[in-house]
Amino acid sequence: LEGEGKDIKVIWDEYDKQYGPLLDGSAFKDNRRAGVPIECMYLPFDDSWPTPLSKQTYNYQGPWPGKGDGRDLLVRQVLEAPYIGDALSQDYKDAWLSVQRQFIEHFGAKGWDDTEMQCFYGGKKTHRIDHGSNMWWTTDEPYHWEDWLALDFFVRLWATGRDRLGANPKQWVSRADISRPNWQNDVFDGTLDTEYIGGFNSPATYRRCRILEQDTGVKIMAYGGVNADNTSNTQSVVMLMNVWLHGANGHLPWQTHGPDKALDVNDTGTGGSALLVPGTRFGLPVVGDMRLKAFRDGQQIIEYMAILAKKRDLTREQVRAMVLEAVKVETSRKAGAGADDADAMRFSSLRPWQLAQLREKLAELIVAPPVSKPTSTHAQSSK
Repeated sequence: LEGEGKDIKVIWDEYDKQYGPLLDGSAFKDNRRAGVPIECMYLPFDDSWPTPLSKQTYNYQGPWPGKGDGRDLLVRQVLEAPYIGDALSQDYKDAWLSVQRQFIEHFGAKGWDDTEMQCFYGGKKTHRIDHGSNMWWTTDEPYHWEDWLALDFFVRLWATGRDRLGANPKQWVSRADISRPNWQNDVFDGTLDTEYIGGFNSPATYRRCRILEQDTGVKIMAYGGVNADNTSNTQSVVMLMNVWLHGANGHLPWQTHGPDKALDVNDTGTGGSALLVPGTRFGLPVVGDMRLKAFRDGQQIIEYMAILAKKRDLTREQVRAMVLEAVKVETSRKAGAGADDADAMRFSSLRPWQLAQLREKLAELIVAPPVSKPTSTHAQSSK
């Protein structure tokens, strides 16, 4: 970046070098998805980008704690700071909207039209004292009211700028990760495009998300972990089936990058699920975990269910009733886990033959000729 405020300018050289091959598909020229761009990617916006937060750009004149300082200083900011929309300077907002415009124009000039670009704020207020990050709000899984207001401010700023530019809302998407959708009320109504839900495995969450989707048009997704590396991979297949059957449109696994040592110890000590690991010792860019095949199996079964629903004019609720007659899909949460624990969901496993049989039965229903609807007695007598 060069300059500031409305005169800020994005220098694209490094970005184009790093991400251009993903956005035009050339990064995949030697495999089966040759020429197909990456499906989805984050934009780099965060609390301190494109303009760093300071007492000049954010009008909070109290103490600005750093790594190792006490939480009482975070509480003080909540109590004393003005509303975010009033406290951020005009230069901060002007630079933000200018960079948004430059992204949209640059992508248009490059012909990068096939990747969903997400404006996603994933900050944690506590990162200021835990890691020394320059952020003031918990925009990832918001908890306190000030956090909801901050995320709402950025979502609305994105929607306002995008609409003013006439950009495609299906490509330039606002996203939020929410672990407490029951606290959301009407925040984000009419401005948020995609909502990723943590803990998408309870009747209350299913109902709340269904209401949000019906009332606001927001696209519901889910996020969480995968099955543990010492359990059946069919648990991840069941998880994906459960997500789709209850109304969500995709699942994002959390913490998927593992270090080289994961090749020897699996997930142990890696801080997440090591689905993708550097393949340096094998002369490869990356090594994929076997659980990715479980994700593929789950996705294929969902594709069967979606095709069947479309062909037979069925709702997901009707498909769910059929599937649950054939296989058992059970879910729970790890005992004592909080709402923000992305690895807390637990799912039952199935035998491989059960999944194979389910796939076969769905296929039979897809290719079977449509059943003629019986003519009612009333209709016959009318003739």
